[in-house]
Amino acid sequence: MSLRSARVPILIAAACLGPFALALLVYYVPNELTQQRANPERTLSATPKPLPEVALRTPGGGTTGTDWARYRWSLIYARITPCEGRCASDLAHLTEVHLALGADRARVQRVLLLADEDFRMTGDPTLLVGYLDAERDAELVNAFSLELLEQGRIFVVDPLGNLVMSYPPAPDQARLLEDLERLLNVSRIG
Repeated sequence: MSLRSARVPILIAAACLGPFALALLVYYVPNELTQQRANPERTLSATPKPLPEVALRTPGGGTTGTDWARYRWSLIYARITPCEGRCASDLAHLTEVHLALGADRARVQRVLLLADEDFRMTGDPTLLVGYLDAERDAELVNAFSLELLEQGRIFVVDPLGNLVMSYPPAPDQARLLEDLERLLNVSRIG
């Protein structure tokens, strides 16, 4: 048996088992690429929690329809405590993420929910503004969690009105954008 014929089984084994060994290595050995995908700021809902269908009070004294969180993805900044100057900067971060979505921007609406009716927004016709009252809107406040609303939080709601995930008020914008793009890529609705 020559040396050349002895290498053939080894080459066949390497060709067959090599990809399998590489896949195991990539799957089980943590590396920099897979660690970057994790987002420690994101809080996923264990099961999608449907938001109640309630109308929001708007700045002009009117109300929205009860389906305001339906038919499109919603990126919601919600806070039930006074803004103390932070709402505008948190909303600016949210707007930057929304603009970075590019063509998918039309599939996502931005919503600002505040208890502070004195907070004034500049005329942004694409921003849905609603006011929350802990007593009057108790069902909606409970769906978001009063504790989270007191801190201020960014929520992602799917086109069916289900609360999917949330983030702290000033999240890493690149990670939030990556999460949104991933959701929009796999979503067949909204």
